[in-house]
Amino acid sequence: METLKQILALLSGKKNIIAGLITTTSAFLTLQGVISAELATYINAISLLTFGSASIATRQILYKK
Repeated sequence: METLKQILALLSGKKNIIAGLITTTSAFLTLQGVISAELATYINAISLLTFGSASIATRQILYKK
């Protein structure tokens, strides 16, 4: 559990950066024709949901008293 707290603390301020990288990468891959626009939209939606949920979970674990 302590390791999980350390990992979450490390990533705590970087979730937006990670989500931004995922979005940018999927947009680039769409422009290159590697993935479809529908798949890029799905990837972006899942990453937003994941990182939004992770943000709430991080606060609950790190700041739980």
